[in-house]
Amino acid sequence: MAGRGKAAVAVVTAEFETLAHTMAANAGRPGLRVHVLPYPLETRPEHEVRAVAQAHWPLLLQTLGAHTATTPEPASVFPPDNRKSDAGSKGDGA
Repeated sequence: MAGRGKAAVAVVTAEFETLAHTMAANAGRPGLRVHVLPYPLETRPEHEVRAVAQAHWPLLLQTLGAHTATTPEPASVFPPDNRKSDAGSKGDGA
């Protein structure tokens, strides 16, 4: 995409930062922008992952090169968890 005039950013966790740069260089894109998230994410509780997302959203926009007057709220990308428990949802016809 970057070769076609479109901005591109690889988003990886810290564990894969070196690999991301190596792969980009091997693909002829040594200048690919890489945004690094903390590692690990999969073992963190959901509220911590959401906090990481909220903290990194404006940084990711900066890495992408976005220059906006206002930064969209991270909630537009990571909406609140509105899942209902299975209790009471079975057989209610909703």
